[in-house]
Amino acid sequence: MAPSASLLLLPLISLFSLIFTAAVSESTIQLPTAASHHLPTAASHHHDGAVAYDDDVYCDSWRLSVETNNAGDLASNKPLRCRQYVEDYMTGIGIQADSDMLAYAALAYAKTVDIAGDGKDAWVFDLDETLLTNLPYFRDYEFGYKTVNLTAYFDWVEMAVAPAFPASLKLYNELKELGFALIIISGRGEAQRSATERNLVNAGFTGWDRLLFGEKADTGLQMRELKSKKRLQLVKEGYRLHANYSHQWCSLVGEAMATKSFKFPNPMYYVP
Repeated sequence: MAPSASLLLLPLISLFSLIFTAAVSESTIQLPTAASHHLPTAASHHHDGAVAYDDDVYCDSWRLSVETNNAGDLASNKPLRCRQYVEDYMTGIGIQADSDMLAYAALAYAKTVDIAGDGKDAWVFDLDETLLTNLPYFRDYEFGYKTVNLTAYFDWVEMAVAPAFPASLKLYNELKELGFALIIISGRGEAQRSATERNLVNAGFTGWDRLLFGEKADTGLQMRELKSKKRLQLVKEGYRLHANYSHQWCSLVGEAMATKSFKFPNPMYYVP
């Protein structure tokens, strides 16, 4: 059963930021609404009569610009012509290959870190769409192209059945063996701690050092502000943030940034 909530809708071009306020604690949950805008076609950028690219090439280029944080405001404009592309990417080999390559690069970096052995060498993970995938939920909402039902989302969270991204689970366990303090910073709220912990364990994640959520004092913060606040808290506690691993740039940038940032792929939605 989902907790009672009040919603604050912050208008974006093709995305609303939904801030959920639970009866006891708050979580900054930002989920997509239906896409309704087109990016400019390739032909519109050329004055030599060049023909627009086909959908696969076009959508690859759009996704690359978003993943590399070059798209600016266009990141929240999911092109309607890329609807099938996003579904195929999320359900096929695309997300698997990209997440495998990212985990490979992350592990290579991790092996260069000199672990002091004092429990303060930290690796920060995001939760949703990074360790756990909510793909079974988003299937019902056309992989981000259909406005989500927030009540249904919280019901889904309470079920605690979101599967792990295989590459993320493998990396997580390898980092644990290397001696990193594994810290998970989620935009969920304390009201969802129990369900989240069950889900993590069910999906194979154990032995984290800290699992941080949005708290009552965080009400109204944007995701970038929330994640920065939590990282600052960790630094004040003496943690050395060697890496940050997230599907959204707002969780990677800001204050108390990690030494190395790893952007996990997610073409389904964008959080500013």
